[in-house]
Amino acid sequence: GKKILVTRPKNRAGSLSGRLRALGADVLSYPCIETRPLFPNPELSAALACMGGYGWLAFTSPAGVEALAKHLAENGLDVRALGNPLIAAIGPGTGEALAKLGLRPDYMPPVYDVVHLARGLVERAEGRILLLRAREASPAMEEVLEAAGLAYDDLPVYETLYTSPYAAEVAEMWNDIYRVVFTSASTVKGFVHSLG
Repeated sequence: GKKILVTRPKNRAGSLSGRLRALGADVLSYPCIETRPLFPNPELSAALACMGGYGWLAFTSPAGVEALAKHLAENGLDVRALGNPLIAAIGPGTGEALAKLGLRPDYMPPVYDVVHLARGLVERAEGRILLLRAREASPAMEEVLEAAGLAYDDLPVYETLYTSPYAAEVAEMWNDIYRVVFTSASTVKGFVHSLG
């Protein structure tokens, strides 16, 4: 019976919201961010043209996988354009997005964050790493890779936009909200951006 505010993007709130509802929560969806693929993306086209030079392809969110899928489709390509690098995914949601492309991760960290993903890549280092991430991605992953001396290319394939379609309604019911759920740093930023 408690009101729980879920800040995930509209297209990603379903499973979390469903689980909370199954536990009896009154779930309020507050999508304060949305992601948009960067397209056209000549840098991604260039990277795909030399995929043989990468040992790992790493994704830090389902949005990165979706941006890649859009790029492939819009350019008349499919997953064969990726060659045969090992694939790293930050967590199960990203793994599910990869499965829709017929791919499975070779590595997923036990803790679903960029630091643990980067540490896992350091332990398994095998060739250059291609990171397909947000334009405004956390620098924590780069710091771990650079400290280990690994070669990588950090390629933005999508951007995060802050939205506030229901800010007034949320502000009005603020005292009735029991908890707010954040699933990434960008949802925190989007929340603060929308409500102050």
